Amino acid sequence: MPLKRIPVTLLATVGAVASLCVVGVSDADAAPGGVAGAVVTDGPARAWDVRAWITGTDATPVRSAGAVRTDRTGRFTLRPTSQPGADEAFYVTATPAGQSSSFTTLAAISPTVPSRLTVNELTTVATGYGMAQFVDATRIGGKAPGVRNAASMAGNLADPTSGRIGSTLASAPNGGQTSTQAAFISLSNALAACTTSPEGCSALRSATTTPLSGRPSNMVEAMANMAKSPEHNPAGLFGVTLRRPARAGGLPLPPAAWTLALRFDGGGGLLAGPGNFAIGRRRGHLGQRELSVQRRPANPGVRQQISLPLRTERQTRRRTADHRRRPQRRRVRHHPGPFR
Repeated sequence: MPLKRIPVTLLATVGAVASLCVVGVSDADAAPGGVAGAVVTDGPARAWDVRAWITGTDATPVRSAGAVRTDRTGRFTLRPTSQPGADEAFYVTATPAGQSSSFTTLAAISPTVPSRLTVNELTTVATGYGMAQFVDATRIGGKAPGVRNAASMAGNLADPTSGRIGSTLASAPNGGQTSTQAAFISLSNALAACTTSPEGCSALRSATTTPLSGRPSNMVEAMANMAKSPEHNPAGLFGVTLRRPARAGGLPLPPAAWTLALRFDGGGGLLAGPGNFAIGRRRGHLGQRELSVQRRPANPGVRQQISLPLRTERQTRRRTADHRRRPQRRRVRHHPGPFR
């Protein structure tokens, strides 16, 4: 059966409103041969320890790419000791100076090494949700090409250069047309509660401890926990978001689940996600682990939303094998006999 390319909704991290005022790094601050960056939070001014990492290879999932301590305003210049390969990604973590194991850990990720970098609550939510399946404490590791694809998705959600919303989320059919950005703003406010007070960190850690993933060791892992278990304690986490409503436009009421979704609609080649798939007429199986996007003129009149995960490739093969082993009914054609 021929497969039809359709617009889809992917479960993923989502950025915040494009009009948010985010202090970042300007083009004039870009460091020749290095990364000009800033750690910007809603908490008090402090110095941060920034560590850079390269991830995405099969043999060595994570390797160090340098470290630097910021000034009191959070600004830094990092000169990476390594560059990501074609199937790798570059990310940084930031912890309060001298507190490498602090729960208050921020992050930002990019498929390549940018000349400018902003690390804040928004990029941390994007990293936690977009990279959820690869997060292990402060490490983000996995096999190629999954990590790099997921890093591209995180960039669609929050721009690691400016610390603002990604262009994909800012424009239709996302933006104000869905509730995702309001949920994202609320999640960033939950992190702001932690960057501003120890009590906020305790509340965030408690609200994001799930039966599936356990107790998070830092804020990145806390967001990854919610991406994996979005239905867990939505009211509890919503209460944390109200502790520090640093950004307006969040959810007015607790959601049914902290599921964040990006919508992709038409215009072939827009999909840059952590997993790719093809769907039949009956919303069938996940046919491939990686999707080859076929370019086709956009059709605004056709829109369909599908939530991941669908069946995996292994599950699909199992269902196919079971179907083949199932005894088939023989068709018997009945011919009308003579009238009596």
